Amino acid sequence: MSIETKTDVLKNQIILAEQRDPLLTEMKSIGIENLPYSYTSLRKFIDPETMNVHYNKHYKGYVKNLNSALKKLGEDDVDLEKIVKNISRYNTTVRNNAGGAFNHALFWKMLTPEKQNIHGEILKRIRKDFGSYENFKNKFVSTATRKFGSGWCWLVLTKRNTLKIICTSNQDNPLMNIIKNGGYPLLGLDLWEHAYYLKYKNKRDEYVQNFWKVVNWEFVNKLYNDQINREKKEEPKEQIKESRILTEQDSVDPCKGTRFKMVVYNRLSRNQKLNYSKLIFDVFRHKYSSNWKETDRSQGIESGFYDIEQPGRSVLSYANTNYTLMCFLVLMMNKIAKKKGWENLNLKSEDNATFDKNFNRFLGMLKAFKDEITQDWVMEKILDVLKKQHEKGQATENRFKKVCEEKSNGRVTVELVSGLGNREDFYGIDAYIDFGDGKKSIQIKPFDGYHIDEEGYYVIDKTAAVKKYNTDLMGFISRRDEVLIFKTNNMDISTGKYRFPEENKVEL
Repeated sequence: MSIETKTDVLKNQIILAEQRDPLLTEMKSIGIENLPYSYTSLRKFIDPETMNVHYNKHYKGYVKNLNSALKKLGEDDVDLEKIVKNISRYNTTVRNNAGGAFNHALFWKMLTPEKQNIHGEILKRIRKDFGSYENFKNKFVSTATRKFGSGWCWLVLTKRNTLKIICTSNQDNPLMNIIKNGGYPLLGLDLWEHAYYLKYKNKRDEYVQNFWKVVNWEFVNKLYNDQINREKKEEPKEQIKESRILTEQDSVDPCKGTRFKMVVYNRLSRNQKLNYSKLIFDVFRHKYSSNWKETDRSQGIESGFYDIEQPGRSVLSYANTNYTLMCFLVLMMNKIAKKKGWENLNLKSEDNATFDKNFNRFLGMLKAFKDEITQDWVMEKILDVLKKQHEKGQATENRFKKVCEEKSNGRVTVELVSGLGNREDFYGIDAYIDFGDGKKSIQIKPFDGYHIDEEGYYVIDKTAAVKKYNTDLMGFISRRDEVLIFKTNNMDISTGKYRFPEENKVEL
């Protein structure tokens, strides 16, 4: 510790001694944590006036109000962490003030005037769960900056010993048993305006950025290591052996998507597809709840997952319509069925009742074994499947552009605009195509064939997931570079296939 820092600490101890009042003697159950530095020590993060008010008015106020509320309830000699963990037993007054007392007692220790670089076991875990420290930091910053209203942003350790970033409102803490998919707090940032407004006014983003200058990584490492070691001691060996049905030895390679689509995906009813789509997102939100965003057109945000394998929109957002992933999950559920001694999922039966029964079993297993599906090693496989499928889709679009422009001798131009997070991608626009009469939006898909039915409609066979898009045109390209383009008005998908009237066909 530098001489300047030691002086600051000494000054702070003198200040605290001078400020002692009857409040401290009243606190028989919940005590006040001493500030481990002076009010001036964290100038590169926060000003002394804010620290003084934050500590002496807000924090001490929470502790005083908490003890008063507990006294009225007749509870003495209680542990603050236990109160927080079992907060559903208490009223709103206790909840707000226990959260305020606990959160701030942690917060003071999570800050330090001495510059520290991240290191140790917490760095290893961050790299494993977020890919890199920079990915983690970017995600924390974006999550904290986007949080609306008062609250906190946290790095937490989950029950599965993985890390995730979440926000809580008001003075709630991730340990509270009322917080869905919470965890043990390792690092937290106070996002209440009283924590930063005197210095930063409405510039919360600057406050969040400067936070990294004062993070006490020694303390964060201690919290992480203590919690990991505590869980190892508390978990019986029998439970460890039985904690996971699926292990990395059960890994499977996804079957070829086209064949699976032919025998399963196109056989699903609209309701079955909707049920699967909703459930699979619920399963992944079980692990990535803080990465999920609802649609906000004003901000150019489409509902989906963000900041997982990379900053921005994640390929996991396409999980609900990817039949190769569905096949992978069927194989994984059959691994579980085998270990449980159950019948395999029979999704190749020609009998509709048998097919429906087994598909419902599949959905039930996805819901029941979501902890197995969201293990880190399984998610790595899932993200890899989706990434490869996304790259395959981009290759299809590039080929469509090349073929259209070559076959039309340059008369037709194609401008590709799709991509993860691109605004056009939210609306299903893969490209804009110009036949010489102005740009038109188009969705591009692969296909393996087509036929003309009795009503004279073009019916597209063996293509990707069938759904409506808000585009002017739809384009299809085969492996033999055959291109079909149709106007989307009067398009029909009621049969589970794309059907277009003959007059909708557009010639290159």
